[in-house]
Amino acid sequence: MADFLSTTIVDQLQLEREILIKPLPVQLAVHGSRTKVNCCTTVDLEYQGIKGKRRFDIANLDHYDAILGTPFLFQHKVAIAFNPSRIVIGSTEPEVIKGVETSVIVSAAIEVLEDELEKLREELRKEATDLCADADHTELPPLRVVNHRIPLIDDRKVYPYRPAKCPDALKTLWQMKKDRYLASGRWRIATGRNAIPILLIPKPPREDGQLRLRATFDKRPQNENTHKLASPLPDIDTILRNVARHIYWTGLDGNEAYEQIRIEPEDVWKTLFTTPDGTMESLVLQQGDCNGPATY
Repeated sequence: MADFLSTTIVDQLQLEREILIKPLPVQLAVHGSRTKVNCCTTVDLEYQGIKGKRRFDIANLDHYDAILGTPFLFQHKVAIAFNPSRIVIGSTEPEVIKGVETSVIVSAAIEVLEDELEKLREELRKEATDLCADADHTELPPLRVVNHRIPLIDDRKVYPYRPAKCPDALKTLWQMKKDRYLASGRWRIATGRNAIPILLIPKPPREDGQLRLRATFDKRPQNENTHKLASPLPDIDTILRNVARHIYWTGLDGNEAYEQIRIEPEDVWKTLFTTPDGTMESLVLQQGDCNGPATY
């Protein structure tokens, strides 16, 4: 799909090289191997009645000094015969590459704009700010067709009680999280029995050193008393086969996904948990629930 000169002949003829902004990937059909073109050159080419300047990509070629590829064959209307062996040049002047058999490859040109991509990404982030808000800055999600259930084996079983604790360094973050979740309706103050402790754990800090808080729940006693819901894992191989033929891929951002899943109202009382500031209930799926991945 291109015209090539070998690095050896370029060195021997001391041809002037033009360094490409972006390397172009090349797959060699004969050997099945891959390489990259990092530079090109423009030379005076003479072949039969053809005489003029032509641009060549420079690549590592075994046993060949030059390859006149599809562009050359197309532009000069080359006909090739095998019995007897003949090469007929239909036009000594290069024709413009156009027609229904041709297509324009734009991906290589787009890569040149990579320096501008970060600016475009930043603009997209600003445009999507209202779509990408953290869960605790949004309203309580609605009940949907699929909501989380907590099918207990024994509703009367009593779990051992343990108070929740918060390290001093995380108290400010805890207060902020508690206030946001109460304000959004995801949590509510409640009383009851069998409260499970909330675990307030530091996340790895950000690049600027700012502390982060991870809130999860010690639901081990409750999980032992819960019927397990079986759910097949996604078949990764099938997914990859299905998406491989497409030009554009996208991914689902699973950040704070549990906070977008409601719990069935009749099961909310089973979410009772202890905090440093009293007991509360969760109206959304909790981290630590054994059936959380199946519902998700």
